[in-house]
Amino acid sequence: MDERSADIAPVAVFFYNRPNKLSRLWERLQQVKPQKIYLIADGPNPGKQHDYDQCSRCREIVSKPDWPCQVFSLFRDRNLGCKRSVVEGLKWVFSHEPCAIILEDDCIPAISFFRYATALLHQYSDDDRVMAISGRRIHAPDDPENNSYLFSRYALIHGWATWAQTIEAVDWELGEWETLRSTDWLFRELGNPTYVAFWTWVFDRMRQGWDTWDYALAFAMFRKQGLCAIPSVNLVENIGYDSDGSNTLDQHPGVSDRKASDIGFPLFHPQKVETDKSVDDQLEWLVHSGLVHRQMGIARRRMKTRGFIEQ
Repeated sequence: MDERSADIAPVAVFFYNRPNKLSRLWERLQQVKPQKIYLIADGPNPGKQHDYDQCSRCREIVSKPDWPCQVFSLFRDRNLGCKRSVVEGLKWVFSHEPCAIILEDDCIPAISFFRYATALLHQYSDDDRVMAISGRRIHAPDDPENNSYLFSRYALIHGWATWAQTIEAVDWELGEWETLRSTDWLFRELGNPTYVAFWTWVFDRMRQGWDTWDYALAFAMFRKQGLCAIPSVNLVENIGYDSDGSNTLDQHPGVSDRKASDIGFPLFHPQKVETDKSVDDQLEWLVHSGLVHRQMGIARRRMKTRGFIEQ
């Protein structure tokens, strides 16, 4: 299967007001030439200066693909916010497609990402244990069996793919959390008090209306003990760790600076479809509870340096 062929899964592109980043992603799509594209754009925020111009520039970038393809657009006239725009966009895409590749405007994939994601969408289409396919790898390459990917309980969603049944399984408002919070469910799932404290805080914030969507996917995967395929090499560069981002505002060495490279074919599939605990622990430290711990440590050191707290 050629990565530029019509065999590539449908691609859903989510964007808002960052034309410089979207133009880089669009250049990559022009190289790959997917045959079916879904475009989802949030509307301009009247409270932000120049937002109408930025949103208009983004829509102009994607208005005329220079290759033959089907294009479906969901462009908002008003701003829905990060969570609602993405959730409604995902529901719209998967009301038409059984599976799709999902890219936000700051996620620049290697060309081979599309072939890799499409292959695994087919490989695990009938396996309910696998709920997502990631293009990101940010942990150490420690697989002695040299598989092309392994599995984690964490979905890395900066360049990923999934199926309609996964999206249908997500409770975007975390209605079950009210009951589960007072039980030992989360500890039984994660087995570490530090992890539990972090995710309790996250799920509480989600219930309080946090304007983000990805932790609802995490909650659904915890509930179903679902798995995400993580590639052996990093296939997607995230260029959105800056002041333009919604939730990724700061640089995080080892995470935000990961460049993309290509994966080899044919793919070598793991013999067992099960989570890798060492990878889970690394990802928890790099992007979840460990990240918060490091940020708090940095903040405390800065406060000491400036004399706000005692040395």
